Amino acid sequence: MSLRIRMEEGRCIASIEGELSIYTAYDLKRELLALLDRHQHLELDLSAVGELDTAGCQILVLLRREAGKQSKELTFSGRSDPTVALIELLGLVGYFSDDTAPRVVPGAELARAQA
Repeated sequence: MSLRIRMEEGRCIASIEGELSIYTAYDLKRELLALLDRHQHLELDLSAVGELDTAGCQILVLLRREAGKQSKELTFSGRSDPTVALIELLGLVGYFSDDTAPRVVPGAELARAQA
């Protein structure tokens, strides 16, 4: 797992690459919470996440909660297939929806749209 950081138009963009799992969650949690503390707007780019498990998802939920407590803006962009699959499986589609990212379409809604 690696984390690439860049600034763009007043927001900090953190691109997570590799696995976001129980094996990387502890270190990533510390790094992402520190970024949230330092920036008013943090965008997480999940396009290069190759594996996401529930420990990784807990980190994303924690960040969303902490951003709300601190009145900061946290957005998600570029969701990878593993990210979309777990978010849908856990029923967290609405929790991770925002204007900066492609909409995650629940399976039942997708089936209706394709029919």
